[in-house]
Amino acid sequence: MKYAIGIAKIFRATHIENTATGEKEGLYHRASGMAPRNSMKGTTEIKKTNHSINPAPPSNITSRIKQYFGAKMKYKLVAFDMDGTLIEGDSCWGVIHRHFGTHEKALSNLRAYERGEIDYCEFMRHDIALWQPRPHISQIEEILGGLQPTSSAGDVISEIKKRGYELAMITGGIDILAERIAYQLGIPHVLANGLAVDKRGYLTGEGVFRVEPCLKHETLAKLADDLGMTLDECVAVGDSKYDFNFLKHAGLAVAIGNDSILSEVADVVIRDFKHLPQLLDYL
Repeated sequence: MKYAIGIAKIFRATHIENTATGEKEGLYHRASGMAPRNSMKGTTEIKKTNHSINPAPPSNITSRIKQYFGAKMKYKLVAFDMDGTLIEGDSCWGVIHRHFGTHEKALSNLRAYERGEIDYCEFMRHDIALWQPRPHISQIEEILGGLQPTSSAGDVISEIKKRGYELAMITGGIDILAERIAYQLGIPHVLANGLAVDKRGYLTGEGVFRVEPCLKHETLAKLADDLGMTLDECVAVGDSKYDFNFLKHAGLAVAIGNDSILSEVADVVIRDFKHLPQLLDYL
């Protein structure tokens, strides 16, 4: 994994556990097994887990680690998934299906897509056809209206902007939601799929394809190139198996949650939404 050479020799601690609450801090760096320095403040200590670990390093070693990362982690763009990353919930498509009572039929479409029996354009077409009677786009906006950014997302995005990074949202979700969330958070680059409408604003049954969920890294690569960057200069943040390639091809891969497939390629694993601010320790 990235940064393993050298750093692993300096510090191999894994999970941090809070002695006051007994709760894990929720984040560690998979490459080095290192928790960010500020997670060691207060009433925390290194405790033995299923793997053997070393005691907390002396401050001079911690300083060397910080200097190492400062020299190596030079990123320019932080790109986020939307569903399950910046907003809670697994899928905005799922929210619409639950409204129309078509969730089970939609799962059948999803499995067909995952098996490679249909492409994503056909998947969208099958999904949209389930929503009857044919809705107006304003109804879709209303259905999605309850979805909001997670409580910590605003402060994290604001701080990332202050530090001079470009920001993007790349999602297989629906653009009318993605654009609203991006506007609320101040994310300038938004790439999402859409719903085609007729002149009166009613859905035609076709999707507007922009992002292949399993191939978000291709969308990220194109955006990075347009901005004069490389994938190695990008940070990708996601939460599900669909973000596997998104994270795998980025310079820094950050997983939110406990998806076992995604954790295979993640450099940093953040346990849940409330710990999202710990992302800042790696930028």
